[in-house]
Amino acid sequence: MLAALGTASSQRELLDLASRTGQPLTARRAAVAAFGQSVSRYGIRLTSDEIKRQYERYNNSEKADPDTQRVLADILDWIETPSKTKR
Repeated sequence: MLAALGTASSQRELLDLASRTGQPLTARRAAVAAFGQSVSRYGIRLTSDEIKRQYERYNNSEKADPDTQRVLADILDWIETPSKTKR
């Protein structure tokens, strides 16, 4: 549902859910997939500070489990996708 909204707040909510290590991995992966759908359809709606925070989350995950690192890396891949396709 959040993916269909295409708003900044819906994208933030999806990132927050995907980044919560206390949530089940399946829910976190679903949030990343929904974020990807939103980005594909509406583009990035996040502020520069929100994007920086996501990079910080990833950089601070070096001691996290591999699944968490993969989820956070997948988020960054979606964030970087629009700029890659414009090249």
